[in-house]
Amino acid sequence: MKPMSDFAYFIAILPVYLMGVILLSQIFFGRTKILYVIVWSLLGSTLSMFLSTFGEVLFAISYILFMVCIDNKSDMFWIFLFMDVNLIIVNIQTTAIEMAKTMSPINLNLVCWTSIIISDTFFCLFILWLFLTKKI
Repeated sequence: MKPMSDFAYFIAILPVYLMGVILLSQIFFGRTKILYVIVWSLLGSTLSMFLSTFGEVLFAISYILFMVCIDNKSDMFWIFLFMDVNLIIVNIQTTAIEMAKTMSPINLNLVCWTSIIISDTFFCLFILWLFLTKKI
C-alpha cells in the first residue's frame, strides 16, 4: 500500500503501533512504559514504512526475541496476536485502496485516507474498550 508518500504512510500506521504496544505494555508490565512504547512503536512503523510486510515480520521477530529475553516466553502469543491484527488492518486498507484505483482513480486520496481513518479508529476504539472493561 503505497499510493501515498512515505511520511503519510508513517503517520497512517503509527496509531496502530502506538495502541498495540500500549496494550502489550499493559499486558506484560501492568503499566504503560512510555519510553518502551515510543521506541517499539517508532521501530515498527519505520520498518513497515521502509520494508512493507517484510518489515512488519522483522519487527515481530525482533520484538518477540526481546520480550523472551527480558520477560516470559508466553509473551509470544500476545505479540503474534497483535501482529495478526496489524496485518488485517493493513490488508483492509490495501483492499480499499486497490478497489478505488480500479473503480475511481480520481477519488483515490479520499478513499485512501477514509479507509485508514476508519480502520485505525475502530482499532483504537477496540483497545480503549479493552482498557475500560479490564478484560486484559
